[in-house]
Amino acid sequence: MFKSFQLKSCGAGLLGYRWEAENPVAALCLLHGIGEHGGRFDRFAESLKTHGISTLSFDFRGHGGSAGKRGHTGGRKTVLRDADSLIAYARAAYGELPLVFYGHSFGGNVLLEYRLRGRLSAVPAAYIAASPWLALCRRVPAWFYRFVKALAKLRPDFALSAGINAAMLGNAQILESMRGDRLVHNKISALTAVESQDAANALMNRQIADRHGGGQKPLILMHGTADGICSIEATRAFAAAEGAHCAMIEWENYLHELHNGGPDDTGEAVQEKVAELVLGFAGKD
Repeated sequence: MFKSFQLKSCGAGLLGYRWEAENPVAALCLLHGIGEHGGRFDRFAESLKTHGISTLSFDFRGHGGSAGKRGHTGGRKTVLRDADSLIAYARAAYGELPLVFYGHSFGGNVLLEYRLRGRLSAVPAAYIAASPWLALCRRVPAWFYRFVKALAKLRPDFALSAGINAAMLGNAQILESMRGDRLVHNKISALTAVESQDAANALMNRQIADRHGGGQKPLILMHGTADGICSIEATRAFAAAEGAHCAMIEWENYLHELHNGGPDDTGEAVQEKVAELVLGFAGKD
């Protein structure tokens, strides 16, 4: 079970989560997806604890227990500074203990940009992006993107439907156990949607320079072959362009939330693989 804390960032108090392993050998900093919150990763983080890995996360603005209009994470610079705050908190909490940065879906989108632009991007030993938002499976018409971009200038926090169908997320048994979570919503603000898509396009087109050395750190990309939300083809293309310091792991028939299992299991294989990767990056394999 996690302990909560307040993550101070840009004048805001964001709800943080801490899963503390006994005598930890590594720490994982985790970014969640749109409409959810850090606490939804409880099963995942508890499994990492058994391997001596502590996990830290927080709720993005407009999500979970953090303040803000539902679905509105703030401007992209604010989002990246919030990620800075998580890394800084982890460094203060664990000293020189190896850190690995992990992001799921929207969190993977943020993580991949942070790796290149983040002020503390050289601190993590490695990065893991699971089902990252690099391209959506459902194509967004050009006219609708232009409309949302104009709307974002007038009403940046205007709430749109994120269009996430729970049946597309993961193992039905696991998702059923999470039903009724009042902190989960299906909203994304106009500004968050536009800036996330713009970041995805810039990443895919290699338009973001490595500012602080994070781009030289190892990168693992993970994606399920049956993901109907974020495109596995885009992740494959991104991995190929990244070259030798990047590896991709594909999970056959898995949906969007890899940590919540595939059609025939409840995610233990993914949890074990992540633990193996983190321990490897920490020099504990």
